[in-house]
Amino acid sequence: MDNQNQLQNHPQQESKKSISNNKVFRTSIIGIALFILVVFGSYLFLIKVGGIEFKSFADFIKFALIILGVKCIFAVFIYFYLIILKNKSHLNNNQSLCIKAVISIICTFLSIFISAYYTPGIILPLKGVVGLAIIIIIGELIQMFTPSFF
Repeated sequence: MDNQNQLQNHPQQESKKSISNNKVFRTSIIGIALFILVVFGSYLFLIKVGGIEFKSFADFIKFALIILGVKCIFAVFIYFYLIILKNKSHLNNNQSLCIKAVISIICTFLSIFISAYYTPGIILPLKGVVGLAIIIIIGELIQMFTPSFF
């Protein structure tokens, strides 16, 4: 009797796995599409609105990768700093989140200036720096205050 129940439940388990695999696949396709839209959208925004000039699209990719690398390095330092700060001073979550937001904004401007310095084919006016920083900061704050989109 138990064997019959196991055999009957087996197709349902496979269909649940395929449904979850389809959800993961759809989510990854949506994520990739959003990433491509964000890359090209930010490229057009930076050129048209920010006044930033790139010699080629490859310079834009270098610029973006350097920003990501510098932001990752800063993120590691921020993470460990906040762990040490929380352990020593007993901050609550709201104070810690506020400190993290302020440090993140400062690190965003630093990472933009560092990446502009190391990208040779870029002309970066101040209004472009502010526009790019606003884009990055809005994205970080959305990510910081919402646990997940899916």
